[in-house]
Amino acid sequence: MRRTMSSKPTPRGIARWVIASPYKWVWVAAAVMYVVMLIATPNAATARSLANMMPYFGMLAVATLGQAIVVMQRGFDFSLAGIIVLCGLVVAKLTDSGAAPVPAVVVALAAGVLAGVVNGLLVSWLALTPLVATLASNGLFLGFAYLVSDGQQIMIPGSLQTFATSRVGGIATSFWIALGVVLVLLVLIRLTAFGRRFVATGSNPDAARAAGLPVTRALVSAYSLAGLLFGITGVLIAGNIGAGSSAAGGTYLMSSISALLVAGAAVSGTRISLVAAVVGALFMTMLSQFILALGASAAVQGLIQGLVLLGTVAYPNIRLPRRRLRVALPPSPGPRLTAP
Repeated sequence: MRRTMSSKPTPRGIARWVIASPYKWVWVAAAVMYVVMLIATPNAATARSLANMMPYFGMLAVATLGQAIVVMQRGFDFSLAGIIVLCGLVVAKLTDSGAAPVPAVVVALAAGVLAGVVNGLLVSWLALTPLVATLASNGLFLGFAYLVSDGQQIMIPGSLQTFATSRVGGIATSFWIALGVVLVLLVLIRLTAFGRRFVATGSNPDAARAAGLPVTRALVSAYSLAGLLFGITGVLIAGNIGAGSSAAGGTYLMSSISALLVAGAAVSGTRISLVAAVVGALFMTMLSQFILALGASAAVQGLIQGLVLLGTVAYPNIRLPRRRLRVALPPSPGPRLTAP
Protein backbone atom coordinates (compact mmCIF):
# COMPACT_ATOMS: atom_id res chain seq x y z
CA MET A 1 0.00 0.00 0.00
CA ARG A 2 1.35 3.42 -0.95
CA ARG A 3 1.41 6.08 1.73
CA THR A 4 0.61 9.58 0.62
CA MET A 5 2.98 12.07 2.24
CA SER A 6 1.55 15.50 2.98
CA SER A 7 3.56 18.37 1.59
CA LYS A 8 2.37 20.60 4.42
CA PRO A 9 5.22 21.08 6.93
CA THR A 10 4.56 19.96 10.48
CA PRO A 11 5.13 22.66 13.09
CA ARG A 12 7.95 21.87 15.46
CA GLY A 13 9.26 23.13 18.77
CA ILE A 14 7.79 26.36 20.10
CA ALA A 15 5.58 26.88 17.04
CA ARG A 16 3.93 23.48 17.56
CA TRP A 17 3.39 24.24 21.26
CA VAL A 18 1.84 27.64 20.52
CA ILE A 19 -0.54 26.23 17.88
CA ALA A 20 -1.65 23.39 20.17
CA SER A 21 -2.01 25.55 23.29
CA PRO A 22 -5.57 26.42 24.36
CA TYR A 23 -4.16 29.74 25.58
CA LYS A 24 -2.66 30.87 22.26
CA TRP A 25 -5.30 33.55 21.72
CA VAL A 26 -4.06 35.66 24.62
CA TRP A 27 -0.69 35.92 22.85
CA VAL A 28 -2.51 36.93 19.67
CA ALA A 29 -4.57 39.51 21.58
CA ALA A 30 -1.45 41.04 23.16
CA ALA A 31 0.34 41.19 19.80
CA VAL A 32 -2.68 42.77 18.08
CA MET A 33 -3.01 45.29 20.91
CA TYR A 34 0.61 46.34 20.46
CA VAL A 35 0.17 46.70 16.68
CA VAL A 36 -2.93 48.86 17.24
CA MET A 37 -0.94 51.04 19.64
CA LEU A 38 1.91 51.27 17.16
CA ILE A 39 -0.43 52.47 14.40
CA ALA A 40 -2.92 54.65 16.30
CA THR A 41 -0.72 56.06 19.08
CA PRO A 42 2.95 55.59 18.10
CA ASN A 43 4.19 57.60 21.08
CA ALA A 44 2.56 55.10 23.45
CA ALA A 45 4.36 52.17 21.82
CA THR A 46 7.93 53.44 22.13
CA ALA A 47 10.45 51.63 24.32
CA ARG A 48 10.33 54.48 26.82
CA SER A 49 6.53 54.39 27.06
CA LEU A 50 6.53 50.62 27.47
CA ALA A 51 9.13 50.92 30.24
CA ASN A 52 6.96 53.54 31.96
CA MET A 53 3.96 51.21 32.02
CA MET A 54 5.96 48.36 33.61
CA PRO A 55 5.22 49.42 37.22
CA TYR A 56 1.46 49.06 36.67
CA PHE A 57 1.95 45.87 34.66
CA GLY A 58 4.03 44.32 37.44
CA MET A 59 1.47 45.14 40.11
CA LEU A 60 -1.45 43.92 38.00
CA ALA A 61 0.43 40.73 37.10
CA VAL A 62 1.01 39.89 40.79
CA ALA A 63 -2.67 40.52 41.59
CA THR A 64 -3.75 38.45 38.57
CA LEU A 65 -1.53 35.55 39.65
CA GLY A 66 -3.20 35.62 43.06
CA GLN A 67 -6.58 35.50 41.36
CA ALA A 68 -5.36 32.62 39.15
CA ILE A 69 -4.44 30.53 42.19
CA VAL A 70 -8.01 30.87 43.47
CA VAL A 71 -9.40 30.04 40.02
CA MET A 72 -7.51 26.73 40.20
CA GLN A 73 -9.75 25.89 43.16
CA ARG A 74 -12.95 26.81 41.29
CA GLY A 75 -13.41 30.32 42.64
CA PHE A 76 -12.83 34.02 42.18
CA ASP A 77 -11.65 36.27 45.00
CA PHE A 78 -13.75 39.44 45.11
CA SER A 79 -12.00 40.64 48.27
CA LEU A 80 -8.92 41.57 46.21
CA ALA A 81 -9.55 45.32 46.53
CA GLY A 82 -10.14 45.12 50.28
CA ILE A 83 -6.92 43.18 50.89
CA ILE A 84 -4.90 45.53 48.67
CA VAL A 85 -6.24 48.58 50.52
CA LEU A 86 -5.80 46.99 53.96
CA CYS A 87 -2.18 45.94 53.38
CA GLY A 88 -1.25 49.28 51.84
CA LEU A 89 -2.69 51.15 54.81
CA VAL A 90 -1.09 48.80 57.35
CA VAL A 91 2.40 49.36 55.94
CA ALA A 92 1.74 53.11 55.75
CA LYS A 93 0.40 53.29 59.32
CA LEU A 94 3.32 51.34 60.77
CA THR A 95 6.01 53.32 58.97
CA ASP A 96 4.23 56.58 59.81
CA SER A 97 4.34 55.51 63.47
CA GLY A 98 8.11 55.05 63.30
CA ALA A 99 8.46 51.35 62.42
CA ALA A 100 11.29 50.29 60.13
CA PRO A 101 10.17 49.58 56.54
CA VAL A 102 11.09 45.88 56.48
CA PRO A 103 9.15 44.83 59.63
CA ALA A 104 6.25 47.00 58.47
CA VAL A 105 6.16 45.22 55.10
CA VAL A 106 6.30 41.82 56.83
CA VAL A 107 3.35 42.71 59.07
CA ALA A 108 1.39 44.03 56.08
CA LEU A 109 1.98 40.82 54.13
CA ALA A 110 1.02 38.77 57.19
CA ALA A 111 -2.24 40.74 57.27
CA GLY A 112 -2.81 39.72 53.64
CA VAL A 113 -2.20 36.05 54.45
CA LEU A 114 -4.54 36.25 57.45
CA ALA A 115 -7.24 37.81 55.26
CA GLY A 116 -6.77 34.93 52.82
CA VAL A 117 -7.12 32.39 55.64
CA VAL A 118 -10.43 34.01 56.60
CA ASN A 119 -11.64 33.65 53.01
CA GLY A 120 -10.49 30.04 52.84
CA LEU A 121 -12.29 29.12 56.06
CA LEU A 122 -15.49 30.84 54.93
CA VAL A 123 -15.46 28.82 51.70
CA SER A 124 -14.32 25.47 53.13
CA TRP A 125 -15.72 25.26 56.67
CA LEU A 126 -18.91 27.30 56.25
CA ALA A 127 -19.42 26.04 52.68
CA LEU A 128 -20.21 29.52 51.39
CA THR A 129 -19.85 30.12 47.67
CA PRO A 130 -16.65 32.04 46.80
CA LEU A 131 -18.73 34.95 45.48
CA VAL A 132 -20.71 35.41 48.71
CA ALA A 133 -17.76 34.71 51.01
CA THR A 134 -15.29 37.07 49.36
CA LEU A 135 -17.80 39.87 48.77
CA ALA A 136 -18.69 39.76 52.47
CA SER A 137 -15.06 39.64 53.56
CA ASN A 138 -14.22 42.49 51.19
CA GLY A 139 -16.54 44.73 53.20
CA LEU A 140 -14.93 43.43 56.39
CA PHE A 141 -11.39 44.21 55.20
CA LEU A 142 -12.37 47.66 53.94
CA GLY A 143 -13.92 48.34 57.34
CA PHE A 144 -10.69 47.37 59.10
CA ALA A 145 -8.76 49.54 56.65
CA TYR A 146 -11.00 52.49 57.53
CA LEU A 147 -10.35 51.91 61.24
CA VAL A 148 -6.60 51.85 60.60
CA SER A 149 -6.60 55.07 58.58
CA ASP A 150 -9.63 57.00 59.89
CA GLY A 151 -10.58 57.38 56.24
CA GLN A 152 -7.46 59.42 55.48
CA GLN A 153 -4.43 58.85 53.28
CA ILE A 154 -1.30 57.94 55.25
CA MET A 155 2.05 58.94 53.79
CA ILE A 156 4.91 56.45 53.71
CA PRO A 157 8.65 57.19 54.11
CA GLY A 158 10.94 57.94 51.22
CA SER A 159 12.94 54.70 51.59
CA LEU A 160 9.91 52.54 50.78
CA GLN A 161 8.96 54.84 47.92
CA THR A 162 12.49 54.64 46.57
CA PHE A 163 12.39 50.84 46.57
CA ALA A 164 8.92 50.59 45.01
CA THR A 165 9.71 53.07 42.24
CA SER A 166 13.29 51.95 41.59
CA ARG A 167 14.45 50.29 38.38
CA VAL A 168 16.81 47.42 37.72
CA GLY A 169 18.28 47.36 34.23
CA GLY A 170 15.97 50.22 33.29
CA ILE A 171 12.86 48.17 34.16
CA ALA A 172 10.62 48.76 37.17
CA THR A 173 11.19 46.70 40.31
CA SER A 174 7.56 45.59 40.32
CA PHE A 175 8.15 43.87 36.96
CA TRP A 176 11.02 41.83 38.42
CA ILE A 177 8.92 40.99 41.47
CA ALA A 178 6.12 39.73 39.18
CA LEU A 179 8.65 37.66 37.22
CA GLY A 180 9.97 36.14 40.43
CA VAL A 181 6.45 35.37 41.64
CA VAL A 182 5.43 33.56 38.45
CA LEU A 183 8.64 31.50 38.43
CA VAL A 184 8.15 30.45 42.06
CA LEU A 185 4.52 29.54 41.40
CA LEU A 186 5.43 27.50 38.32
CA VAL A 187 7.95 25.49 40.33
CA LEU A 188 5.49 25.09 43.22
CA ILE A 189 2.56 23.96 41.06
CA ARG A 190 4.40 21.83 38.49
CA LEU A 191 7.35 20.31 40.33
CA THR A 192 6.23 19.63 43.89
CA ALA A 193 3.94 17.07 45.50
CA PHE A 194 1.95 19.93 47.01
CA GLY A 195 1.37 21.36 43.54
CA ARG A 196 0.17 18.05 42.13
CA ARG A 197 -2.26 17.59 45.01
CA PHE A 198 -3.36 21.21 44.65
CA VAL A 199 -4.22 20.75 40.96
CA ALA A 200 -5.96 17.43 41.64
CA THR A 201 -8.21 18.86 44.36
CA GLY A 202 -9.18 21.78 42.15
CA SER A 203 -9.91 19.62 39.11
CA ASN A 204 -12.27 17.25 40.92
CA PRO A 205 -12.85 17.99 44.62
CA ASP A 206 -15.21 15.04 45.15
CA ALA A 207 -12.79 12.51 43.66
CA ALA A 208 -9.91 14.10 45.56
CA ARG A 209 -11.85 13.88 48.83
CA ALA A 210 -12.68 10.24 48.13
CA ALA A 211 -8.99 9.59 47.50
CA GLY A 212 -8.10 11.11 50.86
CA LEU A 213 -6.56 14.32 49.53
CA PRO A 214 -6.78 17.38 51.82
CA VAL A 215 -9.38 19.43 49.94
CA THR A 216 -9.98 21.87 52.81
CA ARG A 217 -6.25 22.49 53.17
CA ALA A 218 -5.96 23.16 49.44
CA LEU A 219 -8.77 25.73 49.58
CA VAL A 220 -7.30 27.54 52.57
CA SER A 221 -3.84 27.43 50.96
CA ALA A 222 -5.20 28.92 47.73
CA TYR A 223 -6.88 31.87 49.42
CA SER A 224 -3.92 32.39 51.78
CA LEU A 225 -1.47 32.49 48.88
CA ALA A 226 -3.79 34.84 47.00
CA GLY A 227 -3.94 37.07 50.10
CA LEU A 228 -0.13 37.17 50.18
CA LEU A 229 0.04 38.20 46.52
CA PHE A 230 -2.68 40.82 46.98
CA GLY A 231 -0.71 42.09 49.97
CA ILE A 232 2.43 42.41 47.83
CA THR A 233 0.36 44.37 45.32
CA GLY A 234 -0.97 46.65 48.06
CA VAL A 235 2.51 47.41 49.38
CA LEU A 236 3.81 48.12 45.87
CA ILE A 237 0.88 50.43 45.12
CA ALA A 238 1.43 52.32 48.37
CA GLY A 239 5.11 52.69 47.53
CA ASN A 240 4.40 53.91 44.01
CA ILE A 241 1.83 56.52 44.99
CA GLY A 242 3.65 57.45 48.20
CA ALA A 243 0.74 56.74 50.54
CA GLY A 244 -1.72 54.17 51.75
CA SER A 245 -5.16 55.01 50.39
CA SER A 246 -8.65 53.55 50.64
CA ALA A 247 -9.04 54.11 46.88
CA ALA A 248 -5.87 52.22 45.92
CA GLY A 249 -7.32 48.87 44.84
CA GLY A 250 -10.48 49.94 43.05
CA THR A 251 -9.46 49.15 39.47
CA TYR A 252 -7.55 45.95 40.16
CA LEU A 253 -10.52 43.63 40.69
CA MET A 254 -12.04 44.15 37.25
CA SER A 255 -8.63 44.30 35.57
CA SER A 256 -7.39 41.05 37.14
CA ILE A 257 -10.57 39.12 36.31
CA SER A 258 -10.57 40.53 32.76
CA ALA A 259 -6.92 39.52 32.39
CA LEU A 260 -7.73 35.95 33.43
CA LEU A 261 -10.71 35.65 31.11
CA VAL A 262 -8.74 37.10 28.19
CA ALA A 263 -6.07 34.52 29.08
CA GLY A 264 -8.59 31.71 28.58
CA ALA A 265 -9.67 30.99 32.15
CA ALA A 266 -12.99 29.22 32.47
CA VAL A 267 -15.63 31.12 34.45
CA SER A 268 -16.37 27.86 36.28
CA GLY A 269 -12.74 27.72 37.41
CA THR A 270 -9.77 25.30 37.42
CA ARG A 271 -8.56 25.88 33.84
CA ILE A 272 -5.85 28.53 33.70
CA SER A 273 -2.21 28.91 32.74
CA LEU A 274 -0.05 31.08 35.00
CA VAL A 275 2.02 32.30 32.06
CA ALA A 276 -1.14 33.10 30.08
CA ALA A 277 -2.45 35.00 33.12
CA VAL A 278 0.63 37.24 33.05
CA VAL A 279 0.19 37.83 29.31
CA GLY A 280 -3.46 38.69 30.00
CA ALA A 281 -2.27 41.27 32.53
CA LEU A 282 0.07 42.66 29.86
CA PHE A 283 -2.87 42.94 27.44
CA MET A 284 -4.97 44.83 30.00
CA THR A 285 -2.03 47.14 30.78
CA MET A 286 -1.51 47.95 27.10
CA LEU A 287 -5.25 48.52 26.70
CA SER A 288 -5.21 51.03 29.57
CA GLN A 289 -2.12 52.72 28.14
CA PHE A 290 -3.79 52.94 24.72
CA ILE A 291 -6.97 54.48 26.14
CA LEU A 292 -4.99 57.06 28.11
CA ALA A 293 -2.89 57.88 25.02
CA LEU A 294 -6.12 58.63 23.15
CA GLY A 295 -6.94 61.20 25.83
CA ALA A 296 -9.98 59.32 27.13
CA SER A 297 -11.16 59.79 30.69
CA ALA A 298 -11.00 57.24 33.50
CA ALA A 299 -14.75 56.69 33.03
CA VAL A 300 -14.21 55.63 29.41
CA GLN A 301 -11.39 53.35 30.51
CA GLY A 302 -13.71 51.64 33.00
CA LEU A 303 -16.41 51.34 30.34
CA ILE A 304 -14.05 49.66 27.87
CA GLN A 305 -12.70 47.29 30.52
CA GLY A 306 -16.29 46.38 31.37
CA LEU A 307 -17.01 45.63 27.72
CA VAL A 308 -13.88 43.45 27.52
CA LEU A 309 -15.03 41.55 30.62
CA LEU A 310 -18.55 41.15 29.22
CA GLY A 311 -17.24 39.99 25.85
CA THR A 312 -14.89 37.37 27.29
CA VAL A 313 -17.67 35.97 29.48
CA ALA A 314 -20.30 35.98 26.73
CA TYR A 315 -18.16 34.59 23.89
CA PRO A 316 -18.12 30.93 25.05
CA ASN A 317 -21.89 31.04 25.60
CA ILE A 318 -22.40 32.33 22.05
CA ARG A 319 -20.25 29.57 20.56
CA LEU A 320 -21.65 26.72 22.67
CA PRO A 321 -25.22 26.60 21.24
CA ARG A 322 -23.80 26.41 17.71
CA ARG A 323 -21.60 23.47 18.66
CA ARG A 324 -24.51 21.71 20.31
CA LEU A 325 -26.65 22.30 17.23
CA ARG A 326 -24.02 20.73 14.98
CA VAL A 327 -23.82 17.69 17.28
CA ALA A 328 -27.58 17.35 17.70
CA LEU A 329 -28.50 17.54 14.02
CA PRO A 330 -27.04 14.69 11.95
CA PRO A 331 -26.58 15.23 8.23
CA SER A 332 -29.81 14.98 6.29
CA PRO A 333 -30.09 11.69 4.36
CA GLY A 334 -30.60 11.77 0.61
CA PRO A 335 -33.94 11.04 -1.07
CA ARG A 336 -35.21 7.51 -0.68
CA LEU A 337 -35.83 5.48 -3.84
CA THR A 338 -38.60 2.95 -3.61
CA ALA A 339 -39.22 0.14 -6.03
CA PRO A 340 -42.17 0.72 -8.33
